[in-house]
Amino acid sequence: MLYERYGDELEEEREDDGGAINLTNFQQDSVRRANRFLDKHNGVIIADEVGLGKTYIGGKLLEQYVQENRQRALVVAPAYLRDGMWEQKPAEWGVQFETVSYAELRNDSQLGGDANNLSLPVDEYQLVVIDEAHAFRNPGTQQSHALRTLLRGDPPKDVVMLTATPVNNSLWDLYYLLNYFIRNDAAFANEGIRSLRDQFKEAQAEDPSDLSPDMLFDVLDQTTVRRTRRFIKNHYENATMPDGDGGEVRINFPDPKPQRVDYTFTETFGDEYFHDVAEGLAAGDRDEAELTLARYRPSYYLEGEEDASELSLVGLLRTGLLKRFESSSYAFKNTLDGMISQYRIALQLIEEGYFPETNAIDEWVETDSDEGMEEVFDEASDGNISLAAADADPAELRADLEHDIEMLERWRDGAQAVSRDDDEKLHALRDTLEDIVETAREDAEARQISDEDIESAFRQNRKVLLFSYYEDTVDWIYEYLESIVSEDEDLSCYEGRIAAVSGDGSKYGVTREEAVHGFAPNSGDAPPDATDEFDILIATDVLGQGVNLQEARNVINYDLPWNPMRVVQRNGRIDRVNSPHSEIYPFSFFPEDRLDDLLELEHRVREKLTQAARSIGVSGGVIPDMETLNQNFAEKVEEIDSIQREESDFYEQGGAEAAAYSGEEYRQELREGLEDREDQITSLPWAAGSGFRGEDPGYFFCARVGDEVFMRFVPHEMDGDDELVQDTLTCLKRIECSRDTERALPDGMREQIYGAWETAQEDIYRQWQEQTDPLNVQPDIRRLFREVGQHLRDHWPDDMTQDELQETVEAVEAPWGRKYERELREIYEDESLGPIEKSRELVDKVEELGLQPFEAPDPLPPIEEDEVKLVCWMIVAPEEDQDDQEDRPGLVSQVTFDTS
Repeated sequence: MLYERYGDELEEEREDDGGAINLTNFQQDSVRRANRFLDKHNGVIIADEVGLGKTYIGGKLLEQYVQENRQRALVVAPAYLRDGMWEQKPAEWGVQFETVSYAELRNDSQLGGDANNLSLPVDEYQLVVIDEAHAFRNPGTQQSHALRTLLRGDPPKDVVMLTATPVNNSLWDLYYLLNYFIRNDAAFANEGIRSLRDQFKEAQAEDPSDLSPDMLFDVLDQTTVRRTRRFIKNHYENATMPDGDGGEVRINFPDPKPQRVDYTFTETFGDEYFHDVAEGLAAGDRDEAELTLARYRPSYYLEGEEDASELSLVGLLRTGLLKRFESSSYAFKNTLDGMISQYRIALQLIEEGYFPETNAIDEWVETDSDEGMEEVFDEASDGNISLAAADADPAELRADLEHDIEMLERWRDGAQAVSRDDDEKLHALRDTLEDIVETAREDAEARQISDEDIESAFRQNRKVLLFSYYEDTVDWIYEYLESIVSEDEDLSCYEGRIAAVSGDGSKYGVTREEAVHGFAPNSGDAPPDATDEFDILIATDVLGQGVNLQEARNVINYDLPWNPMRVVQRNGRIDRVNSPHSEIYPFSFFPEDRLDDLLELEHRVREKLTQAARSIGVSGGVIPDMETLNQNFAEKVEEIDSIQREESDFYEQGGAEAAAYSGEEYRQELREGLEDREDQITSLPWAAGSGFRGEDPGYFFCARVGDEVFMRFVPHEMDGDDELVQDTLTCLKRIECSRDTERALPDGMREQIYGAWETAQEDIYRQWQEQTDPLNVQPDIRRLFREVGQHLRDHWPDDMTQDELQETVEAVEAPWGRKYERELREIYEDESLGPIEKSRELVDKVEELGLQPFEAPDPLPPIEEDEVKLVCWMIVAPEEDQDDQEDRPGLVSQVTFDTS
């Protein structure tokens, strides 16, 4: 089945033809795949984990375009990388290209700014390489507008996006990155994905915390190159990489030695305060203890029923408050202050006959970041509702607002009363740093080196990268550490050597670039004149991806790992290829006395939200993980438990599955199989198959209709919980096995496979036939986009030709995402604009957003059911079924069955 999916691609691979940039074998494989995606889609996301050479892959593509194709290329990078690593690469590689920072891009006069930063007219650049491309995941920013303007044109430019973390706060981050080169929502219709936007919405609904869901595999497999440390260890054991001095160095990785830090949560707040907050956030049955969050639910009061998007907003606020409560009293207090202010404004508006209107939430974001919380609060303010027009009695609303203010102020006062000296979590941090310093000194002195080298080793060993979700907590920690290092002799080595980072600007007089380069001056990202200035770097997740900080061997996760994959991402800052440390130490803080309570509280919040949503007939499209809540919770608790138990395998395996999400594991498995069994693989007859025992018993089928490949998995005993599996990755996971797996074909299942094939064949046929109807290949379009299109038809600007108008309307009337809708809504609902003036501004905004006319996919030609041809099959027998156990040939033996 892997040969059916990837055989043609691997046969097209050819030996690298050399060049100035020498790549290791796994990087060469990446370049080949990237070129395929560029040819097909004019874009690719290079999402290898940190430290695996994304820069060199980008460099090889630059070399191809500049040296071989004689085309112009532009690199767009953060300022600190422009002045560091990228400044050195043209001379090192012998490839001439231009590099600009994000700020230079958005300020260029050709892209909407007022400075001449680009050396050439924008149409002369054929390749654009974006480093740390996740910075462009929000389409509403000025720099995103500048990038879309740059990529405009015919023929289209090619874009290479380099990012280790294309997903940060939600799957929509990846969606908007793909939009820079996948401009047709139906681009993957041949893979059964009618609408890219709907596919992301469905994936997000299954589990909002799963940042690599199976159902996006077919999209990522055609757009993304993704390799992990574990993947390289398993498949490229003797791989080497350029050492930066013209030589090669063999790849190795440090060993993670996880450490747990326990602290007593209620020693800071007290049991009574904890229970008060827990009861208020748990969203009970509208009793006096409940925080109603009335400010963010106007529909309940003004229309007499709950609104799905407002329910979603309330759920996000409850979980966000909980996470800030655990993070620090200071973060909790500041958030409460902001909410109290919004509540008081709402009360004042009621006196004036209005109430704040909330925006519809269509794209769920996690609230374990400042950015996520800010987006939620932004949604809470979208104009005002007239109470007279709503014909509603505001008495209940006013009462609930006043009730909430009383509760919020009580919580705020309690959090404000906590000083740094009262904070047990800060005390645990102090003890942890003292242990780090002691171990750093012992390890340095244990080496047989000079006194001067011992001091240098000690300084490197004691470096600490400390993460919190929230800037408020970063400030809380920084100011505490600054005050104690001068008083504590054990921590005096850190005096004057602490920096903090939370965004792109300066913090405590130190810029982000100064902090990063001063903390890791010997990294490849730092400029040549960087010096060692800092030993502790406190940061939000702005440094959780894409930064080389491997000079440190200690990383501290200060907050409870609500999303365990954040811990893996942060660890990746120091767990890098050829780290100077043989061992690294990820520390994770746990509120030992309240861990279960906090996790259960988050679960209860989501559970109550799901129950409320079901009561008004809402599906998972707006409220995520409604159908999989308990399963998702159990899996998350299991992962958090692995971190708490200090299991190094969690860090080793944490990103392992990510390689599968872009097909890397399966391509490599096929490569290795073809090395010694090519004749056997390529000569298999149609309808050949085998079997083995596994956890998920059932029947796997790989089929063809013409050149299109389909996969299905039919569970052995289909009931309400077990449905036929259509998505490619889940099918492949169900049949994962090794060369040593013993073959098993129970007689009962061999007899039932014919019926299972009929089920799979019928399902493939049904999917194909659906795509033959033109109506079924048209995706759903949000109402606002249709209304804007009609407005443009009704109020046609006289300076637009018929063709220009039609192209703009076709670009608008398409299945775009929520953030594009917000950009257009601001203009469409602006009552101060006349009809024609509004049309002109809408046209300008469509052009600014780079929206392209939607092209519906062509319907498929009708077929007969027997044109669905079986290529191969696999039986997965139950592990406990021993009835037919006997000595059998190896798994690679096969049998065929008659499908005629």
